Amino acid sequence: MGLDMYLTARKFLTPNIGAQGESDALKYQVLASTMGLTQDDLDKFLGYPSAEVQFSVGYWRKFYELHNWFVGEVQNGDDDCRQYDVDREALETLKVAIAETAADPTSDDHFSLEGSWEDVKEEFEDLSKMIDYWLSPTFEGWNFIYQSSW
Repeated sequence: MGLDMYLTARKFLTPNIGAQGESDALKYQVLASTMGLTQDDLDKFLGYPSAEVQFSVGYWRKFYELHNWFVGEVQNGDDDCRQYDVDREALETLKVAIAETAADPTSDDHFSLEGSWEDVKEEFEDLSKMIDYWLSPTFEGWNFIYQSSW
């Protein structure tokens, strides 16, 4: 047993052209078609048809420092393995916390290091690059969810 950690990106799609624009309506149609649904099938859907797409965009094993940050900053101290929304602001805060810890590894303002900074430096550097990607226009309109498992 050990700590497994997951970050998922989700996007809600609808066939209607609305706030998300024509692009999401087209994505909805392509997704439905890819999943084997015909227009006849889609016409039978009741109410407000929609789809949700999700991708696993982050996985870590036993990255305790990061997990403890999520528990403290996103989960209100509840280490209960439930799913938690991670907004863009939280990702930006995490990016700043990584940079500040890299500048002063002796500070415990953001992370309680299980070992030395050198032990986790590469993981944090990789994470910082991924946060830049998650905050890029590629993921505009996506929601992020963090979940852990012990």
